Amino acid sequence: MRNIDIKTVSKNVALLGKVVCYGLVMVGYVSGIGNKHKHSSGNARYSGAVNAIMESDMFSCDKTEAVSILKRDGDTEFYEAIVNIAKNNDMFSSDKLETIRALS
Repeated sequence: MRNIDIKTVSKNVALLGKVVCYGLVMVGYVSGIGNKHKHSSGNARYSGAVNAIMESDMFSCDKTEAVSILKRDGDTEFYEAIVNIAKNNDMFSSDKLETIRALS
């Protein structure tokens, strides 16, 4: 039977761990986790802003209020801002609602 060298095993386990971590980072980046802030195409409208709010990670009650306070006669730049707020994963739901309220 062969003798097992603990140093060799630990080096191989460390290398395997690095490879697995690198692979997980690459999978996350490719799947979009690395691209949190996706900007829309520049032709946002009311319906696009409502859609972004409804597909966001906001709480249901905050979504309802955000849509109800959203002004209907805004320009493209206004709706772009709303879409970007809704898609921002770094903000809490209540903070998104307050920001939308301030803009509306």
